Amino acid sequence: MIHFFNQGTTPDSHPGSGSTMGATFLRHVVVVLALLFVQLLVATETFGELLPQNVGVIAVQGSEESLAIARHYVSARNIPPRNVFLLEKKYPSTISRKVWNEEIRPQIRAWLATRPDVRCVVCSWSVPLRIGGYDSQSPQVAGRLAFLDEKLRETRIRARALLGEINKLGVPATSEPELTNLSPDFSAKDFVAALQDVLRSAQGRISHIQDETLKKAEATKLAKAVLLAGGTARAAQAFANTSKERGVLLLAQRESVFALSICQSLPESNARDVRLLRLITSFGGFAEALRFLENEVPATRKNESMGSFDSELSLIFEEDWPLISWIANPISFYSKSAENMNRLVQRDQFILMVARLEAPSPEVVIRMIDDSIATEEKGLSGAIYLDARTGRPGGTPKHGSYEKMEQSLNDLGARLKTCTDLEVHLDTSGALFKKEACSSPAALYCGWYALESYRPTFTFVPGAIAYHVASLEAANLKGGKGWCPNLLKDGAAATCGPTFEPYVVAFPEPDEFFSLILTGKLTMIECYYRTLPTLSWAMTYVGDPLYTPYKNNPQLKEESLPQTLKSGSPQNAPQ
Repeated sequence: MIHFFNQGTTPDSHPGSGSTMGATFLRHVVVVLALLFVQLLVATETFGELLPQNVGVIAVQGSEESLAIARHYVSARNIPPRNVFLLEKKYPSTISRKVWNEEIRPQIRAWLATRPDVRCVVCSWSVPLRIGGYDSQSPQVAGRLAFLDEKLRETRIRARALLGEINKLGVPATSEPELTNLSPDFSAKDFVAALQDVLRSAQGRISHIQDETLKKAEATKLAKAVLLAGGTARAAQAFANTSKERGVLLLAQRESVFALSICQSLPESNARDVRLLRLITSFGGFAEALRFLENEVPATRKNESMGSFDSELSLIFEEDWPLISWIANPISFYSKSAENMNRLVQRDQFILMVARLEAPSPEVVIRMIDDSIATEEKGLSGAIYLDARTGRPGGTPKHGSYEKMEQSLNDLGARLKTCTDLEVHLDTSGALFKKEACSSPAALYCGWYALESYRPTFTFVPGAIAYHVASLEAANLKGGKGWCPNLLKDGAAATCGPTFEPYVVAFPEPDEFFSLILTGKLTMIECYYRTLPTLSWAMTYVGDPLYTPYKNNPQLKEESLPQTLKSGSPQNAPQ
């Protein structure tokens, strides 16, 4: 008997929710393996310490605040003056994709081409904050939707026809059973359920055939149908007890995955996706082809093609990344093991690290710079405040879920209490910290979830690092009720946050981000990019990128880091 699609083993389609965006089949299967392909391009040279000569500064002509902050930072950090680039004019906070593609990106890219040592760029004050998405009627959105709808229709027709063919196996020509009815817009889940039924029936009928030659012929047809219905991945499971066939299928499965990774690296186009669908069908059959299309259609219709300016700038040397949603960050620890911590890809596949110097006033920005440099000399000291909403959830929750964020905050608190002598306050009451409970000056803070509802709770020590996990907290860095501008205004030197709805999946997890900072081994911008899950998305880092707060007084040994940072292969990595 061929055991196929056992109950409860089919992958979830992961529809979008308030906590994490829906992932397509492609992201589920390819994201990590695609990075294996990217690693074939990794340079043999390992970059060393991030130095002032590796930092560029982008300022804006016509903005006195931008120019003044740029001058101060260049002087304070001894950055070569030639590493300063001036945008020709002042732009609004949100620019269109057209302005980015046709005006700003070419300017910056041409400048960076003459500065091969620059690995990090700082955006000074008036540099745009966001890049808008495609118009819903644009070819990138409307054209892709029409393509996906047609491919979904075609795949349903082929899948239904396959069910009909399976249903004929083992049946005399004069007596064909009726196919289980399916609605015209049946889902992958509906297909799998119907497939279970027709396979079970066909296996029963074939087992009763007396003619051994006919029985073998029908069984062969059934095996081919299994391969087409579920691809090499499911067929390998089905033939788990037949070593020869399983070995052949596993080899084909590996070849399909490698081909998928290469195909995904090609420029996004309908022609590419025709090939992509063929490969997905080969790997996962009609079931996964349907899942892929079912997830792509709503994701495309949702049209989340916007991005923070800084996140898109990180990809300035890349070509044709998909823009409908985020991409996995190739230089995060999710993509590379700890021993490759400072390793970047070749210049033509280069990920630029980007920081921002912006706050409610230029004076606050100057203070942030000066505090970072002064604190770095003596080392950051002060209390750590972690504001969780519950105790630690059990199990291995998915990255990007509320449960995973709770787990990360609780794990960080436990790690610091066990491995350091720091004063650690972990609140799991569900309410935000009360001011009266925070008498010790704060060096580090992370908490959640109070959307654009900043509370002036802490007294921050100079050089403090703080961020709050909530949507839109960096949508306006110059004012408003968001946490990012107000944390900086009240004394923090560095923060990070989203410029639009990011989903929880976008944030660096506190246990990884702050643990890495506490080793004193890397600059703030390296800690941020090592733990930032996605690019071409919502997040921005605000502060001096060269700041290394625990350089001269490390608080956490490398052997005490989270296992995920050391292995580079966390459970349920972002997709």
